[in-house]
Amino acid sequence: MSVKNSRSFGLLLFSTLAIIFGQINFSAAAALKIMPLGDSITDGLTYPGGYRVKLFQNFGSDPNQVVFVGSQNNGHPALPTTPVNEGYHEGHNGFIIKNIPGSPGLYENIPSWLNNNVNPDIILLMIGINDVNFNFQVATAPSRLGDLISLIANTKPNAALIVGSITPIDDQKNVYRYDSNGNARVNAFNAEIPGLIQYHHDVLGHNVFFCDINSQLSFSDLSDGLHPNVSGYNKMGDAWYAAIQSIPEPGTLLLLITGGLSLGAYTLRRCRKL
Repeated sequence: MSVKNSRSFGLLLFSTLAIIFGQINFSAAAALKIMPLGDSITDGLTYPGGYRVKLFQNFGSDPNQVVFVGSQNNGHPALPTTPVNEGYHEGHNGFIIKNIPGSPGLYENIPSWLNNNVNPDIILLMIGINDVNFNFQVATAPSRLGDLISLIANTKPNAALIVGSITPIDDQKNVYRYDSNGNARVNAFNAEIPGLIQYHHDVLGHNVFFCDINSQLSFSDLSDGLHPNVSGYNKMGDAWYAAIQSIPEPGTLLLLITGGLSLGAYTLRRCRKL
């Protein structure tokens, strides 16, 4: 290769890399939009802001890093309302996975909640505690959760969906107690979730991942036997944060690297012909 051709190759490769890393820098500059999705535990019934407080703090309490989105709005002094309102979420008290008379479900509301231009980058889903606590067709609850996962994944295929196992139930202190077998049903329901997520990820190709929330909490982390206390919510915030950090970039880095190598090889071949 001549000096002239070498310089041409160098300029072309430098331009290619500049474009690639320019794209990385551009995407990194945008705040991550997170939708907390679920029931009263997501809402923060016993602790305003719920796990969103600790999760926001884990991101450095910087609205340039993360922005919560959803149709509901309540929060905590640690969640600022300006310049960006960090009080938004999609946690709905009393909701189950799918509607039954007298008990609204997430499934039926997903289209309206997700088609309102919020376009979350990440959806944190934890649902099923009310199904389990009140012993509502628990045997088929994993199937209903699978339907919900498919609906979310098909509605927002570019969003990363993280599904959390549900929190423990202290049957002795549960003020919403149905019977004494609530935590046994929790364990049975949670045991089905990892395989369900793997099927949706590996077989159906959904952008879905698992977060083991349950193992992080004990009965001492519950305020009323059902909802987490501050300690429990802090542990949840840490678990969600770790799960978010472990999600691989959605092919971006691989595409950039392989694209850069392909362009580099192409420019090299072109320069050799000059």
